[in-house]
Amino acid sequence: MAQGLPVSNVVNVDVIMSPRAASGRNFGALLILGPSTIIPVSERIRRYSAAEDIGKDFGVESPEYKAAQVFFSQSPKPQEVFVGRWAKTKGDSEQATPETLEQAV
Repeated sequence: MAQGLPVSNVVNVDVIMSPRAASGRNFGALLILGPSTIIPVSERIRRYSAAEDIGKDFGVESPEYKAAQVFFSQSPKPQEVFVGRWAKTKGDSEQATPETLEQAV
């Protein structure tokens, strides 16, 4: 039986495997829905990059601002949050225009 050289005498191999973070699209955005009339029905949703911006629009005592504070306090810090208007009943909403109705379809 032929005997060869051990591989360790020919090649020195170190295998180092480190975990990699997932790459690609960030799904870390949040949608906050509230009954506030700050956002008109025609606009429906706004994008914010800081809780302070939501505080300027809605006030620092609003539930939207408080939810955004909690969301932006996590680590790593999220980059954006969306705030939308939730019309609970027909009376809570504004008069619809033809453009708004077409956007809903």
